[in-house]
Amino acid sequence: MGAPPVPSMSPVPVQSPGQEAFTPVAPSPTNVMSVEMQRAIAETQAAMFVAKQFPRDLGSVLRNLQRTCSRQTIAEIASYSYKRGDEEIVGPSVYLLKAIAQEWGNLSFGLRELSRVPGSPGVPGFSTIEAFAWDMERNVREVRNFEVKHWRDTRSGGYQMRDERDIYELIANMGSRRLRACLEGVIPEDVKVFAIEECDKALLNSKVDTPEARTKLLAEYMALGITQERIEQRLNKKFEAATSKQLLKLMRGLNAIRDGVTTADEAFPPPAAPTDETKGASGLKARL
Repeated sequence: MGAPPVPSMSPVPVQSPGQEAFTPVAPSPTNVMSVEMQRAIAETQAAMFVAKQFPRDLGSVLRNLQRTCSRQTIAEIASYSYKRGDEEIVGPSVYLLKAIAQEWGNLSFGLRELSRVPGSPGVPGFSTIEAFAWDMERNVREVRNFEVKHWRDTRSGGYQMRDERDIYELIANMGSRRLRACLEGVIPEDVKVFAIEECDKALLNSKVDTPEARTKLLAEYMALGITQERIEQRLNKKFEAATSKQLLKLMRGLNAIRDGVTTADEAFPPPAAPTDETKGASGLKARL
C-alpha cells in the first residue's frame, strides 16, 4: 500500500464543480470614488425629478419674499450702492440673495473646496474653491472657481494660516462675492428688483431717520475709519440734515464697503490737503 495522502496546507478554499473561487478585494480609492460619484449622480437626478414634480409658484414666492423683506434686520443689509462716474449702481447683497434663494425654491447653492495644497515653512498653502448656484427646475447653473491663499494680511505685515477654523473663515469671506455673482446669474432680474424695493419700503416705514438710527449709522461708518466730515462731503450737507432717502443710500454704501464691492476711499474720498492755491481769499475765489 502506498503512503497516505498528505493534507494540503494551501489557504485556497476547496471549490465545488461549477463554483468560482471568491477572493475578497480591499476597496481601492478608485472604487470609493466611483461609489461617491454614483451617489452624487443619484442625488442629483432625484433633486431634478422632485423639482420638476413640484415647480415653484411665482405668486407664492413673491408673497413670501414680501414678508421676508419686511423684516428690518434683512432690509438693513439687503442692498449695496456705489458711484461709477455720475451713475449710482444699486444691487442686492449676498444676504438678500440667500433670502431670495430660500423663498425661490428648487435652488442649490454654496461653496465647496475642490482641493488643497498644504503649505511649507515660509510658503503658504492654498485651496481651490468652487462657488455654485443651480436652479434645478430651469436647469440654469452658474459656477465660479478661484484660489484662496492661506495667508492673512495685517497692518503690521502678514502671517501664514494653519488653523483649520481660520482657513474656513477665510474661504467663506473670499467666497462671498463669487457666491453673490452665482446667485445673481440664476435669479431673475425682476425678482431681485422687487426684493430691493420691498426692503426700501420697510426701511422708510420704520423711520430710518430717527436720532437713534442716525447715531448707529454714523458709529458704523466711524468703525470703518470714515469720518463725519467725509460723509458730509459726499452728501454736500450736514449729516444731521440728511433726508430719509439719503440715509438709505448711506446704508447701501456701508453694505458695499463691507461686501468688498468698493473701498472706503473710493466711496468716500478723503478731503484733499490744502495747498497754497486753495488757502486764503484767493483760494476761496478759485473754489467759487
